[in-house]
Amino acid sequence: MAMYYTADCGSLAEALATITGLDPPFDLRAVHTQADVDEQTMLALCDWCSSNARPAWATGESIYDAAWLMVERAIENDNI
Repeated sequence: MAMYYTADCGSLAEALATITGLDPPFDLRAVHTQADVDEQTMLALCDWCSSNARPAWATGESIYDAAWLMVERAIENDNI
């Protein structure tokens, strides 16, 4: 099966952009697993997600987790 990855920014960045409607201000091209994200970057991403939450009542951590779930399920299904 062909991979359907469409963005040069990295799958996590693409998922976050899909959820928030904005491109994250971080270079996430080298991020392929959650282990690739250091704690400082993860906290900064969660803060950014919180500031750009859609819906407004969503938490930064829930958006971050949802983006990772999208990526991990796509990997499990061989979509990326």
